[in-house]
Amino acid sequence: MDAISTGSVSLDHLIRGHSSYTGKPQCPGIPRGRITEIYGEENTGKTTVALSTAAKCQESGGSVCYLDFNCALDPSYVQKLGVETAGDNWHYFMPTTWEQGAEIIKVMVKKGVDLIVVDSVPSMMTEKGLNTRLLGEIFKSK
Repeated sequence: MDAISTGSVSLDHLIRGHSSYTGKPQCPGIPRGRITEIYGEENTGKTTVALSTAAKCQESGGSVCYLDFNCALDPSYVQKLGVETAGDNWHYFMPTTWEQGAEIIKVMVKKGVDLIVVDSVPSMMTEKGLNTRLLGEIFKSK
């Protein structure tokens, strides 16, 4: 199975870099065509791993779609990690609802994008949830 390196040999090995029972190394890194979840406490490096993986994907000629539900991505940090944001191999979106994100993902999958990053799943809100929250804030302020 083909994989995308995270940029860390140790992490790639932990994900799937060990040898199979045949002695052949399995895919080192994040397997293509699969969903891989990176989870942990805040400020533990999840976004950094995702961006390092994006840079490695681009280095090997791949394209990346980044959905920033947190609306907190720092462009200078992205470039510092080696992600090329100026070309056709970087697609950056800031969806406000889960439904918008799902539509973007469908389009990007059909387009053949190599890596789709969703940052972050807990920040994804449905249209109904967003509307309920907004209504609650409106009534609180009155």
